[in-house]
Amino acid sequence: MTLEERIAIVRDNYPDPMTQLQFGEAVGLGKSSTYKLVRDGVIPYEDVYDRLTHYHMIRRQDAIRFLEKKYAHAAEAHISAGRRCIAMMLHDEPEILTMKDVLRITGLWKSAAQKWLTSGKLRGFYYIHSMIIRKEDLIRFMASPEYQDSSHRNLRAKAVTVAVEWYRTVSERMGGTDHDSQE
Repeated sequence: MTLEERIAIVRDNYPDPMTQLQFGEAVGLGKSSTYKLVRDGVIPYEDVYDRLTHYHMIRRQDAIRFLEKKYAHAAEAHISAGRRCIAMMLHDEPEILTMKDVLRITGLWKSAAQKWLTSGKLRGFYYIHSMIIRKEDLIRFMASPEYQDSSHRNLRAKAVTVAVEWYRTVSERMGGTDHDSQE
């Protein structure tokens, strides 16, 4: 899910202000994680007392700001910059990749790669008893928020994330969308 979709869900489905529990639900955190953010002052809140009950009310705009920080890698601009950057990094790789190639490039274990394949997030197909993946599909997968959030990444994958951040920053400073037309 992209950052823009997450923000739209928060704007459309949650009140302003929202309770601490609603905030956790909106941003995808559990009770204890939400409580810790509020307690540590990461999320601004307003105390509301209703007879014997005490609420922490959080503005919708603060929830959106939190989402923008937490899921910056899921923004459309970041994903598009990621595709270009990963394509540059993989330009020497063949157009059709074997499972060994995919494991080497992504840093995934075989079981994790099979999970991504069976869930449909990484597209591949069987050819003569072996799985093959198009480089274009691998690039799309590596630029996706699902892969960027994955705990299965290796140091090379972290380097991809850093390179994408650098590429996005440089392209924004150089004028933004001039690079989008080169795809």
